[in-house]
Amino acid sequence: MKPIRPKGYLVHKNAHNKGIGVDMRVHNKDVVVAFDVDGCLIGFDEVPREHIVSLFKMFKDLGCTMVVWSSGGKEYAQKWHDFLGLSADHVEDKFDTQVQAHIAFDDDRYIPWIGKVQVQV
Repeated sequence: MKPIRPKGYLVHKNAHNKGIGVDMRVHNKDVVVAFDVDGCLIGFDEVPREHIVSLFKMFKDLGCTMVVWSSGGKEYAQKWHDFLGLSADHVEDKFDTQVQAHIAFDDDRYIPWIGKVQVQV
């Protein structure tokens, strides 16, 4: 029997358009996903990390609230946000933000306030 999922909830489809069972039971816009710039969206050689950018776009396509931030400041984050063609809901200074992420992708080791779930990339 196929599980019943309410419309507007996270369900990721794989390349064959089959559900892979991701059902977080929260409305997509309520899920805040943050990506750091240096060492995450771009390498330290300033080359975009396309697999991470694709991951950003996947969460965006799922309707999550997206954040791009950097310890280099809001302007630095905005520069790379625009260069990479991203469409984040918030662009922030990582150390001066009121945004609380549920999932944070970052190259830093665990930082308690950065997100409820932190993925080191």
